[in-house]
Amino acid sequence: MDKYYLTKERLEELKKELESLKNKKRPEVVERLKHAKEYGDLSENSEYIQAREEQSAVEGRIFELEELFKKTVVIKKSSGGDRVELGSTVTAKKGDQIVHYTVVGSYEAKPEKYQMNLPSVKRSCTARWGIRSLSTLLRVRHLIR
Repeated sequence: MDKYYLTKERLEELKKELESLKNKKRPEVVERLKHAKEYGDLSENSEYIQAREEQSAVEGRIFELEELFKKTVVIKKSSGGDRVELGSTVTAKKGDQIVHYTVVGSYEAKPEKYQMNLPSVKRSCTARWGIRSLSTLLRVRHLIR
């Protein structure tokens, strides 16, 4: 069974999304379907076809989130130490340039916000800073707080 690693904050965001899909979006789509059916012939009814496609997307996302929650492991933020792991903040410095990476599960990785999974942090530090191993990352970690 695959596990999905999420921070508590991201898990809460996804729970809110699921609640919104079930309680707001799904009823809106059902109402659009009812309204579109009133136009008659469904085979050439573009409003009905669009509403069905949207219903499919909404139901697919609901299913995806419900399955995700069954396999979620909440990441606890690392409180320092000498290991780079899920929840760690890695700080890399080269000259005057400093970048902080947060190590998260792949499902919530957002490279534009420097939230990356562990292999991505390693690749980015290698490309950007010339850091070639995680042991080097350990030495540059927590330089700036």
